[in-house]
Amino acid sequence: MSRNKNRIIRETAELEPPTSHTPPTPPTPTREANPFGLSFVEPTEVVELPSAGRFYPEDHPLHGVSSIEIKQMTAKEEDILANNNYIDSGQVYERLLDSIIVNKSIKSKDLLPGDQDALLLRARRSGYGDEIENNEFCPSCGKRVDVKYDLSSVENKQTDLPLGVHFEESSSTFAFTLPKSNIKVSMRLLTGTEKEYMRKQRENKERLNIETNDTIDFLRQAIVSANGITDPGLLNQLVEVLPAIDSRKIRIMQKRLSPSIDTSQTATCPSCGSDIEGEIPFNLNFFWPEL
Repeated sequence: MSRNKNRIIRETAELEPPTSHTPPTPPTPTREANPFGLSFVEPTEVVELPSAGRFYPEDHPLHGVSSIEIKQMTAKEEDILANNNYIDSGQVYERLLDSIIVNKSIKSKDLLPGDQDALLLRARRSGYGDEIENNEFCPSCGKRVDVKYDLSSVENKQTDLPLGVHFEESSSTFAFTLPKSNIKVSMRLLTGTEKEYMRKQRENKERLNIETNDTIDFLRQAIVSANGITDPGLLNQLVEVLPAIDSRKIRIMQKRLSPSIDTSQTATCPSCGSDIEGEIPFNLNFFWPEL
C-alpha cells in the first residue's frame, strides 16, 4: 500500500506545472541607502540669454535660441576654478562654462561675451549665493570700504538700435554708414572664437618679431561686407587705409550693440551711510567668496 501511495505522489508531481519564481522586489530606498539626504541627480536651471539668440548666424547652435540649461556647480567646478594652468592661460571661465552647460554641442568660446557673463553670473549665484562683496572708494568719506552687492537684481540690458543702424536678420549683422568715407559696412558681433583667434595671431606675430596691430585684426574679423563687397582680400586692403574716425565708429558700435548684463549697482558705505555707485567685479574673487 505504501508503495502505491508513493507512486501516486510522484506521478501527481510530474503532472503539475513548475512553479514560476517572481524576482524579489528591490527594496525601497531608505535614508540608510542615501544617508546624506541629497539627490544624486544634478539639479539644472535655465538661463535667459541677453542676446535671445538673435545675433548668431543660422549655422550656430544658438541661432534663435533664447536660453541655455546649465547644471549647478559642484566640487568638480571648484577644481576647475583652482587650476593654475587654466588661470594662467586665460581659459578658466571657458572650462567652467563647458563643464556646466548641459548641451555639449554648445561651446562657451562660441558664445557672445554678454551671454557668457549671464551664465557665469547664474553659476556664481547657484554656487555661492546672491551676495558678493567688493572693496570700493567712497567719495563722501574718502575711505576704501567693503560694500555688498546683490546679484539677484542683475538684469539683461535692453539695447535699442542707434539712429542709422539696421539689423540684417538673414545674416545676423549690423549695417551702418561710416562717417568719413561714407562706406556702408555690415559688421558682425565677435564671439570668444574670434577673440581667441586674434589672441593666438598676436602671440604668433610677437614670437616671430612681426609688428602687431590689434585694431586692424579686429576690423578684419568684424567687417563682413563694405558697399556690398565681401571678398576677404579687398576687405583686408580696406582696413589698412580706413580713416581713424571710421575704425573708431566700428569699435564703438561693436561695444554698444553687443548684448550684455547690467552690472552697475548702488551700494551703501558702511562707514558714512552714503550711496556708492559701483560695478559688480568679474574677476577670480567673483567665484571665491569668503564663506
